[in-house]
Amino acid sequence: MIIKSMSRKEPSFEQLISYMSSEKADARYDLHWNCFSRDHDDLVTEFEENARLLSRRKNGNYLYHEILSLEVAEGADPKMYKERLRDIAERYVSERSPHNLAYGCLHEDHAHNLHYHLLISANERGERCRYRLPKRKFDTLKRELEAHVLKQYPELKQRALIGAVSSKEKMSVKAGEMQRRSGALPERESVKTVLQEAMAQTNSMHNFCFFLSEHGLEFYTRGKNFGVQATHESGKTRKYRFSTLGVHEDFEAFQLRVTQMEDVAKSKQQSSEDLKADVKAQKNDETASSSSSPYRYEEHTEVENSASSEEMEREAQVKKLAEEFREQSGQKKGGQSSGQKDPS
Repeated sequence: MIIKSMSRKEPSFEQLISYMSSEKADARYDLHWNCFSRDHDDLVTEFEENARLLSRRKNGNYLYHEILSLEVAEGADPKMYKERLRDIAERYVSERSPHNLAYGCLHEDHAHNLHYHLLISANERGERCRYRLPKRKFDTLKRELEAHVLKQYPELKQRALIGAVSSKEKMSVKAGEMQRRSGALPERESVKTVLQEAMAQTNSMHNFCFFLSEHGLEFYTRGKNFGVQATHESGKTRKYRFSTLGVHEDFEAFQLRVTQMEDVAKSKQQSSEDLKADVKAQKNDETASSSSSPYRYEEHTEVENSASSEEMEREAQVKKLAEEFREQSGQKKGGQSSGQKDPS
């Protein structure tokens, strides 16, 4: 079993909820804790309104994105795993942040892995202060939850990972003596500090690599291993693996966050392009239908026929008036000629 926790310094509720509730999620196992909304937009609004209660401060957290992951045994019943994982997620939230807002979605986008994405508010519902869980208490909570899963759900066939001996790098005795004597960090510790700052301050792999290059580090990959090549002030060049520095898991969490943000951005861009294409197609259909409509042809024909009939009636009236005028003129001339005397 794996538990990861990532804090966010920005109130990016809409982005995370959109990713969590994407087509990867099985909506039947959604988890709502201390939040009453079910509609996407209403849920975003509920988290945002609760976050507005927080006072602004530098590097203050607004939310936590946490992941609970289970390995799925070959040929196992997926429904059983999903039901157990939802129970585990609910227990985790109740012990980790009983009074905070939490929203969870179950993803099954990997063949041998099920995982819950959890969005947890930084403050308890209706409170102005950030809820802080001490690191030691959080570590204890994770170990106890794993022990509970191993004992209560043996059918899940999980391995003890959290309670196992940590592979995090510890400072050597020599490095510790150097720091105590000079007050300066050893080269390895200095590289580790830069990596941690890069993951905290960037939101894409491009920016991450640029940040490292600004500090004299070059990122590289070798199979499933990640590392950096550093050129120190002494001119010496040396490579450091993330696993050796103890930041391998942190980098995997950073990669996951970057991938989620890119997926949401691509989805929004695709939706925008589809909408534009639909509008353009609709306009083309309207133009084509209006130009080829028989009703418009009949309308024009009726107008033209009406105009022709009016002209013919006017011509007939003019001819009739002309004939009447000629007849009247002839009658007047005849009357004048009969009334005159013969000069002879």
